[in-house]
Order: sequence, then C-alpha cells, then structure tokens
Amino acid sequence: MPWKNGGGVTTEALVLPAQTSLDTFHLRVSMARVERDGPFSELTGVDRTLVVTHGSGFALAREDGDSIKLEVGSEPFRFSGDERIHATLLAGPVVDLNVMTRRSHASHVARRATVTSRRPLELSGDMLIVVVLSGEARLEGAGTELLLRAGDIVTHTSAEGHLTARSEDGAAAHLLVIDVSSSPALRR
Repeated sequence: MPWKNGGGVTTEALVLPAQTSLDTFHLRVSMARVERDGPFSELTGVDRTLVVTHGSGFALAREDGDSIKLEVGSEPFRFSGDERIHATLLAGPVVDLNVMTRRSHASHVARRATVTSRRPLELSGDMLIVVVLSGEARLEGAGTELLLRAGDIVTHTSAEGHLTARSEDGAAAHLLVIDVSSSPALRR
C-alpha cells in the first residue's frame, strides 16, 4: 500500500483490527523499501518503532535538531508519529520494519533478542509478535513448534501460554520481539 505521504510503498505484515485503514488501525507491522531521502509520514496519535533490516541504513533528523543513525543491528528506534522526522539514506536503498500502535487503543515495546540456545520469550502484555531478522529460530509454545526463517512473523497471545525460542544448528538467530498491550479488539 502507498505511504501516507506518497513517498513510497509498504507491505503490511499484520494489521489489527483486520482490514482497517491508516486512520483506524490499532496495531500495524509493515516492511518498507526506502529508495530516496525524504520525510516520514505524519501519523498523529500513533507510536512507532523502526528497525533497519537490510541496507546501509539512514540518518534520521528530528525536528528538535537531534540526529540518529539507524543501521542493521541498531537498537529499535521508538518515536511518536506526531513528530516530524527526515530520513537521509547513508548509501543506497534500505528495507525497514515498522511497528505502529494507536495510543488510544494499544501500546508496544520492541526489543532485539539474540538466540543461541533455548530462550524463553517473556510476555507482559496481551500479545507477543516475533519477527526473525536473521538466522533460523524454532518457536515452541501452546503445543506447537514452528521453524522460522528471516522475514517470518508470528503472533502469540497471553491466552496461549509461554513461548520459547531456540536457534537451529547452534547458529545465532536475531529476533525482534514486540510486546503489545491492547484494546479488546487485539485480545481475540
């Protein structure tokens, strides 16, 4: 789907409630290919977290004058969709993962997790979203076992119990773990 500001396109991986627009979603996870410098779309009332998954990254200039360099491996960058931010590519196109929650309906915390053996994934909210950034990880929980590869996304609710991740073949898997606290629409 097109960006709100028209500067590119995004692939939605998850949107809740289903089939809602940019003006009505409660939770949205998407991937975007950024091919040129420009401003981020303004999304009033939305909290965002951004992670670079491919490319050299970009420098983000905030309206208060601060600048942040965001690259593959950088910590997730959390900011308000109300804030005006301008992105400057460091060296060529970038693919990023964007997590958004509408403040009136949900909140989120995103963190990186490196899995080299067995590791429990803590769930403090209503839903856990796991994105494999690189490597392979096996997730176990709710009587299910899934092998996930880079780019795969899984949701897990608090009603489904504990979730554990382990790496495959001893190689490190790099995950983005997103804990979502939400409205009743996301608890279903």
